[in-house]
Amino acid sequence: MALGSRVKVTQSSLAGEPQELVDATAQQVHNELLRVIKFSADGKYFVAGGDDKRVSLWDTSTFPFTFVGALVVEKKVTGIAMPPAPAPFAVVVSDRFGNVFSFDHAGFAAALPYPAYNGSSAKQDNSLYLLVGMYSWISDLEVGCKVASDGSQSLFILSPTRDEKMQVANFPNGYDIASYCMGHTEYMSSVVDVGKGFAVSAGGDGNLFVWNYTEGKSVQQIQHQDKAINFLAYSSATNILAFVCEGDPTVFVYTYNQEETSLKKHKTITVSSPPLHLAFTESTLLVALSENVVKTVDVASGEVGPSLTFGEGGIVPVPSDADSQVLCAISKYETTSKSFLQAKIAKKRKLQ
Repeated sequence: MALGSRVKVTQSSLAGEPQELVDATAQQVHNELLRVIKFSADGKYFVAGGDDKRVSLWDTSTFPFTFVGALVVEKKVTGIAMPPAPAPFAVVVSDRFGNVFSFDHAGFAAALPYPAYNGSSAKQDNSLYLLVGMYSWISDLEVGCKVASDGSQSLFILSPTRDEKMQVANFPNGYDIASYCMGHTEYMSSVVDVGKGFAVSAGGDGNLFVWNYTEGKSVQQIQHQDKAINFLAYSSATNILAFVCEGDPTVFVYTYNQEETSLKKHKTITVSSPPLHLAFTESTLLVALSENVVKTVDVASGEVGPSLTFGEGGIVPVPSDADSQVLCAISKYETTSKSFLQAKIAKKRKLQ
């Protein structure tokens, strides 16, 4: 969890006092609001980025995490993703200008001044380079994985934008565009990879789309309601998708059928106020609320379990196969959430 620019972590059981993440000199790494946080697929690394244009990398083998290093990009960070093994280690970052970058360990420095990326499309010190340039606000970021029948793995960068479309590019050769996924009538707010070359997207039009993203084809469209869908949370362990709509205290839960590549409504869960964010730890849903509380919900039964009072924010769990179970949250989410993106887009459209 985090308070403004500060990041804190606690065990996924929500027990124990949260510990603040600091560098080797016991100083904060970030000095402005965080926009996004992410764990690697194996749970060994944690990454944070935000309005200070810094991207920080942390080793999760210790508790609290050990600071590996940070770097600086040109624009504010809007998305972070990390490709799964056996792909080489990489931190993929999107910014407000529509660029997507890739960094490896060598790009991060453990002390100030943190190295700055100059926008070149060529590798710098073999550590950081530009993957994709879109010139459109990227609202979310995902690295999708498709496994062929022979066991070979192909990775793709999924970049949904405010312009109602999602670009799908090969990773790490981002110049090789695989497809464009188009069908939303308003900005796209969130995307999750659901496996086997399929993904689910949501947006300001209130629609859910299931995509065969390598071909740019929609295999299912669900008109949920007129309200914008803020964000998606997906559990690969249980094939359950959860989401919330703008200003609605209801959590909507769908099941995803891997064989039929389709979504089916499962249940709704009503909480005390509109959630700020959602995340899964296996079958348990974590719900961050505006009253500074994270609630745990058993999706199967709908029962509400233990809760933790912290600061306002969104939450991200360590993957279920990680050695140490931890969750994290971003506070001040009212300025970094999809509602903030909606307001910026609406303002720009009025000016146009």
